[in-house]
Amino acid sequence: MFLLLAAEANPHDFNPVRENLGMATMAFIVLVAWLAYRKMIELSRRKAEAEKTQK
Repeated sequence: MFLLLAAEANPHDFNPVRENLGMATMAFIVLVAWLAYRKMIELSRRKAEAEKTQK
């Protein structure tokens, strides 16, 4: 009975958007970092090929 009174005193409505906002933010940061890393690798390969053909 005490648990029921405590539950009524502090209601918590579950909002999936608010609860998962941190996880969505981290997923976005990881995605942007991964795409930037891949672009950096691609540009460095292009630069190495360009330098190889100039020599």
